[in-house]
Amino acid sequence: MKVRDGASAAVMVAVFLSAVAAFAGAQPDSKPDSKPEAKLEPKPAAKVPSTLAKALEVLRVDEGVWTADVSFWLRPGAEPIKSTARVHAAMDLGGHFLSQRFEGAFGPEMGNKPWTSLSYTGFNASTGEYEAVRMATSSATMINVRGKARPDGTIELAGTYEMMGAKGTERDVIRHDGPDKCTIESWMSFDGSPEFKGAEMVLTRVIENAQPKEGDASMNLGNFSVSLSVKDIGASRAFYEKLGFRKVGGNQSQNWLIMQNETSTIGLFQGMIPKNTLTYNPGWDRNCATLPAFDDVREIQKAFKARGIDLTLAADESTTGPASLMLTDPDGNPILIDQHVAAPAK
Repeated sequence: MKVRDGASAAVMVAVFLSAVAAFAGAQPDSKPDSKPEAKLEPKPAAKVPSTLAKALEVLRVDEGVWTADVSFWLRPGAEPIKSTARVHAAMDLGGHFLSQRFEGAFGPEMGNKPWTSLSYTGFNASTGEYEAVRMATSSATMINVRGKARPDGTIELAGTYEMMGAKGTERDVIRHDGPDKCTIESWMSFDGSPEFKGAEMVLTRVIENAQPKEGDASMNLGNFSVSLSVKDIGASRAFYEKLGFRKVGGNQSQNWLIMQNETSTIGLFQGMIPKNTLTYNPGWDRNCATLPAFDDVREIQKAFKARGIDLTLAADESTTGPASLMLTDPDGNPILIDQHVAAPAK
């Protein structure tokens, strides 16, 4: 930031004099005076301006760990590209800035490519504006935005930048729905084109080590089975038949079979899954018949997120049809929640 020479000199003189005064005050007087020297009482520390303190408190409430459901639009009217992310937010640099680090991954349509975004947001007491800088692995361009809070608490930040030969504008709208929910919308324009929504991030605060409260309904993950990755499906079938299992589904010529005994269900998959997987099927009983009532996979996903569980595959919560999610336990064992039926009627 360029400062006028006169103002810059005045600031430097003030800083220098303050240092000299403090140092001189600690030195003994070289010329004794007949009168006892009056002791100077230390001045109380300057108080942080109330506007700055309030603004920093607005930022501070967002500290913590969040999950984010992210949608990207590459152009107006296009289908959104979905992603999920984990967000770590903390006040940094002496408590003057809120640091937010997003660690996410795209879905299969983008090659499951990971991405990272980092932002720092502070408050300029001289202008009364919030200021932020955004950076991401997708580009070497830093985007700077600034703006004020509305009376309803919504913060709107805007800025301009150049990227890949195009002049862009960005307008970020940040609003909270209570202390544990935040939505960030990014509206964009390039070379004077009409503004369109380029991204939306819905953040949900992670309640670490959250446990169901007494009286809460337990979560029903669905019918359980073990999916086994096998090398020779014929040999595996023959082995489990000797243990009393029988085929109840699947197609051996397509390299998959479902087998059961009186109490257990296993799936045999040749060349289809990388590892043995714990599998749950919401909405099915053990005979693959649809249940009249069950916990939908999207509701299960929301509960997982609220409890701070990271997902390796997320269901699209805007849908109501069949959907799946995946996660791994602390030892790397995959867990698949695979729903083959539509969500139950409410």
